[in-house]
Amino acid sequence: MFGTNGSLNHLIAGSVVVDGLHLTIKLNADIPKEERDEFAALVKEGSYPLFCAEGQGGWVHGIDFIDGGAITITSSSKLGLSDS
Repeated sequence: MFGTNGSLNHLIAGSVVVDGLHLTIKLNADIPKEERDEFAALVKEGSYPLFCAEGQGGWVHGIDFIDGGAITITSSSKLGLSDS
């Protein structure tokens, strides 16, 4: 995989630090009902669809499954640093 003969010869990594952000992502994906709890857990822990590290301000994630294969994911971070 790595090295001159591998398929992953180069890797670029980056980091973006933000606060006071609110994202709404709408997906058309029909996730079977028996897999929805596992998918929702990944969203709520901040692992999917974007990795959101839990800093001092924290993130809040929500997910809504809509009949017919639509999913709405919301992620919000507080503005500024918390004193608590």
